Amino acid sequence: MKKNHIIILSVVAALLAAYIFFIENKKITTEDAASLRQKIISVPFNDIMEIRISDIVVKRAAGDTWVIAAPVKSAVDLDEADKIFNIIKTADFTGKQQVNADELKKFSIADNPALAILDRTGKQLIFKRGNKNFDGTYNILSVNDTTIYSVKPEISDIFNLTLTKIRDKKIFDFRTADILSMSIERSKTDILTFVKQRMNDVDYEWNIETPVKAEASWEKVNELIDLLVNSGASEFIDKPGDMPKNNAVASIIFSMKNPDGSVYNSETLIYKNADGGGKMYLQKNAGYPVFVINNENLFSKLMDKYAVFKTEKIFGRDFSDSQLSSVLIKYNSKALELKNKNGKFVLENMVDSTIQLPDEKMISDFIFDLVKFRAERIISDNSKDIFEYNLDKPFMQIFVTTTGGKKTINISAKNDKVFGVIFSGPTIEIFELKISADGKTPQLTEGIINFFK
Repeated sequence: MKKNHIIILSVVAALLAAYIFFIENKKITTEDAASLRQKIISVPFNDIMEIRISDIVVKRAAGDTWVIAAPVKSAVDLDEADKIFNIIKTADFTGKQQVNADELKKFSIADNPALAILDRTGKQLIFKRGNKNFDGTYNILSVNDTTIYSVKPEISDIFNLTLTKIRDKKIFDFRTADILSMSIERSKTDILTFVKQRMNDVDYEWNIETPVKAEASWEKVNELIDLLVNSGASEFIDKPGDMPKNNAVASIIFSMKNPDGSVYNSETLIYKNADGGGKMYLQKNAGYPVFVINNENLFSKLMDKYAVFKTEKIFGRDFSDSQLSSVLIKYNSKALELKNKNGKFVLENMVDSTIQLPDEKMISDFIFDLVKFRAERIISDNSKDIFEYNLDKPFMQIFVTTTGGKKTINISAKNDKVFGVIFSGPTIEIFELKISADGKTPQLTEGIINFFK
């Protein structure tokens, strides 16, 4: 009998322990319960599976991931979604009262838009917005229990949600680092192609592949790609019939590498309004939606001449002083020549004997600046543009002999800016020089002018 008594006590103790464990893990704390009692939405946010506002349906996909399920399928704009979620989590009330059907009339309850919350059990809570009170609060009806809640204005903003606002604005789902090449076709005879050249696992450069083969500016190409990749839509067009009359102005093809190493292409058509309006329409892989953006800066860069994207290092990105044989400098009516003698540059001859001889440091600093020289920007490689920038009448010339051939640089001034042109065989590049911090001295020329003081 004693043995049976012990067994019964053990079973009771086990059941009691299990009950306590269940209660401790499932119950809402006193603080949480009090908090929920002060809130309009009494369902813990982690139990909410679906939010409906008018015809917009936002669903929990997995964990903390939410998607738009209707009227279109799309990712959510994370910032806007967070605003909605915070309202739902924190929406409290300053007063409440239960009302009957007759009393509802004075609160001017609108049927649309309505807010519906669906929890894990399938229970649905429905709320509708009413009129504004004299103290600035709004009346909201809980349809489930016909209770009117007075809430702050910011809480009532949830009813103003639009599909465009909650929809993910991001157009491209890849990063600049994922891109292997980019081709911009402005017309059948105007195609600009950039190809990434890997230096190692981390570093890379860009080259222009068409219409000419040339080294590209890392900054300029990445600036263009970043503008594209990080652009956000201001509107969406989901149906072909809603597309306004417009003109296709460019096609962009990105070539990218998948995590498994395979390569795929993504084509985006760019349209502009036929009436010349500022909007751009981006259509990916001939599908919908079409993304509408307002970014004249992006459009302007897409239409830039290929020369603008050439490297600012006018001697090339890998040029070094070991490739430099001699430098002849002409400034006004004076001239001097520097020659590479066993890796050291020395003054070879000087036309004007009244010039103060440059010391070794001056020569070394100048050669360093010349080899590392970067233009402010490349403007053109069209010889007709030389006259526009007064480069046919230079105030300074630099004749450079390298292991790859001879190059001539003309430097001139126009409208408080300084421009240069480099002649390298049959090709030219016109560029703008940077101005020093004092706003007076053009880059590179300061060292030369010091030679002739």
